[in-house]
Parts: sequence; C-alpha cells; structure tokens
Amino acid sequence: MIIKAIDWKLIGTCNLRCLHCYGPPKTERALPTENLRVLIEIFKELECKLIVLTGGEPLLVKDIDEIMRLLKAKGITVALSTNTSYFFEHGEAINECVSSLNIPLDGSTVEIHSHSRLDEKSFHSFWEVLQYYKNNPDKKPRMLRVGTVYSAANHGDFVAIAKLLQPFDDLIDTWKIYELIDYEFQPDLRKSIIHRREDFEKEMSNLLINTSLAPKIFLASAQARDKAYFMVNPKGQVVIPTDQNGMTFEVVIGDLLNMPAQLVAERWSQTINMEHYCLNHDTHYKKF
Repeated sequence: MIIKAIDWKLIGTCNLRCLHCYGPPKTERALPTENLRVLIEIFKELECKLIVLTGGEPLLVKDIDEIMRLLKAKGITVALSTNTSYFFEHGEAINECVSSLNIPLDGSTVEIHSHSRLDEKSFHSFWEVLQYYKNNPDKKPRMLRVGTVYSAANHGDFVAIAKLLQPFDDLIDTWKIYELIDYEFQPDLRKSIIHRREDFEKEMSNLLINTSLAPKIFLASAQARDKAYFMVNPKGQVVIPTDQNGMTFEVVIGDLLNMPAQLVAERWSQTINMEHYCLNHDTHYKKF
C-alpha cells in the first residue's frame, strides 16, 4: 500500500504552551537519530511522497537539519510546520530542503495572538519570516502557508488578520484556517478558548466576502479532520486522531519500529476516513 502523505509529529517538546495545541504532550521527546533514520527508510518503503514535519516544535529535534536533508535525498517532499522561533538558526537547511513551509499567525495584534499562544515573541518572528521572503523571493519555498487556529481567543479578528496579510499576497500560497479541536491532551487549559460551533461558520462566511485573499483560504473544520491523517507520533506509532463525542483521541493503529510497515498501513486503511484524508492534503497534492 502506498501512503502519499505522512504527518510526522517528531517531538512533543516545544518552547511554547499554546492552549489550542494539536501536538503530543510536552514531555514527549524525539527518538534517537538512528531510530529516525530507520523510520525514514520505512516511509520510503511505503512509497511516501510527502512528509509533514511537526511536533511540538520540530526544529528542537536533535539533528533536524540532517533529517530534512535525508528525506530530500530519498526523494520525499519535505513540508515543515514551525512556530518560527528557531527559523533562522536552521535557515540554510530549510532553504535547501523544505518545499512547503507552514507558519502560524493567530491574531492581528500581539495581544490577540498571545491569548491562545501565551507568547508574544512568535507574533514578531512570524512577520520576520514573511519579511525575509519579501526581501529574498528567490529563497521562498514552493508553497508558503499561513496557519491560523480559529477559537474564542481570536473570534471576530479574521478580517483584521486578512488586512495585515494582504501586503504579502504575492508570497502566500495558502492561508489554512483550522477550527479549534478539543484534544485529549491539556483539555482543562483549552476550556477558556472553546468556541461555539456555529461561530466558526459565521466568521468564515464573513471573511470570505471581505478579503481579496479568499481564493487562497482553505478551511479545515473540526469535522473534516476526523480520521484524516496518517500520523506518526514521537514513539514511532501510527495514530489516527479520532473524534469521540466531541473530544479527539489518538487511536493507535500500529508501531512502525516493531511491526511490518505494510501491516500497519493495511490497518490504517481500514480505519481512516479517506475523503477527509485526501481533502486535508489536497493543497499539497495539487502543488507537488
């Protein structure tokens, strides 16, 4: 079985403590580099075309530059989701290896952005990265995506965010807006930013008629992300984030380091919602 796209949560460790986090527990460390190399060989066996490196903060993984270069050498397209805090420390490897870069902005002001991220610095580093590509367009990856999580923390702010992004319209390929998902990790902390389901639809409808960025906006509702990923966690397990009565849990399908990869893939195919899986990776399929 061929797995076209894999979301690889390399690590739970992160310098931020975002309330909306869709990542593993912060106590989860990355596997040793030799195990990561083994997993890359397994991804190649599965004929994977695209790897999304995420976390936690993937740029905190030891030898992450080597990992990105190895993926590229294997002919696998590298996508990177980073909070931008360590972007410039890894700029050379990112420019060399990353075809798709996803960077987050969660508010039109420092205060709104930090409401859910509990951090102000990442607001500024986001704009530093955008300005870097504005000044160096030849270094821009083939796909530059802005990611924003919709929640009660930034409700009512999306037209204002769009106005800030418009001067960078020539750089931004996709603005992906994720509806907040109530995840099994840190649910008590997330309670303060849980939104009403109908508010997401209303605000997105208003946004789409009030910004010239509308053709580049991709809406990722909570419902459409149910059973939507071939996700590898920091232990090397394949998990499928699955909604269970309004709370999303990681359902473990198998262990790639201790089970035949094709067996894990077959189990995955019997559990996944293929329509959701294709929808959530569609922008990458079209680009690459």
